[in-house]
Amino acid sequence: MHIFKNKLISILISVSAITWGTGVFAQEKPDYSSAPSAQEDKNELMNSDDIKVKFYEEGETYYSKYTFTKNTESDYTFIYGISAESDSEINFKLNVYNEKSNEPILSTDLTAKGNAQEYDFPDELLEEDSKYYYTITVTEGSGNGFIHLEWEYISERTESIYKDIDQDDNTLKRAVISLRDSGIMEGYEDGTFKPDKEITRAELSKLMYKIDNSDGANKNYTDVTSEHWAYEYISKSKYFKGYEDGSFRPDENILIREALTAAVRAAGLEEQALDTGKNYPHNYTIVALTAGLTEGINQFQGNSPTTRRDAALIIYNAVNFKNTNIN
Repeated sequence: MHIFKNKLISILISVSAITWGTGVFAQEKPDYSSAPSAQEDKNELMNSDDIKVKFYEEGETYYSKYTFTKNTESDYTFIYGISAESDSEINFKLNVYNEKSNEPILSTDLTAKGNAQEYDFPDELLEEDSKYYYTITVTEGSGNGFIHLEWEYISERTESIYKDIDQDDNTLKRAVISLRDSGIMEGYEDGTFKPDKEITRAELSKLMYKIDNSDGANKNYTDVTSEHWAYEYISKSKYFKGYEDGSFRPDENILIREALTAAVRAAGLEEQALDTGKNYPHNYTIVALTAGLTEGINQFQGNSPTTRRDAALIIYNAVNFKNTNIN
């Protein structure tokens, strides 16, 4: 498993702006000889019938109707998205192929549950002189859904997300949009994000819990009662552990090394951390650095407090790694 492949980035977003998309149809591989490239007539493609809700049948494989190419403009990111009707859950296998070699450059499992989920494609895998197509196999479930791949213009849709975020900080803007649209992390009612505000252990527990809303074993801590606002998130967290004295210290500011430890667990890399032969926290920090979980954080020391900016980037990077890691 290539656990240390940096920048395999995915984000969860449900907003599309100036984009190009592709349609899909079943079974037979299309003839791409006259297909437009990703940078031709984007608006016409988006307004055509090639992108629409369709019924996906379990066991069927669908092919993209158009090929796409690498976009070298810095303000664009390539995304792939899925959605399903609110009462449906459909599991897909997405494979992206180089048209010349017909070799897959990306293979990943996706689950569509109602609301649109969109992911940044690791476009460093794309070559400028190649075209690509994709297949989608329905591995479980059937129902109406929507699948697309497209180039998305980042700057326009991020221009006014929160008034206190530096508009030149594209790394943070991308992470914040991802976490906001996936319901993991939001700003404040006054329109601010407060990126420099330090975050507590309880607050980060809530954010990490909301990554997948899945429960770990119930844990009891001496200083977290059922009346505490974060009791559910702390007691059921899969990614946090308390201290040797049985406490959790929910209202203390969480340290960077503690946040990275939780992120390593969320990214599915704890086994690698334990196998490094290093002592805590160096084992988790080494894995976090190597896997790119600290990407975008300007500088830190292990005992530094974690800001909301740090937390957004750490969670975003962990989710990205887990969702796009190639086995």
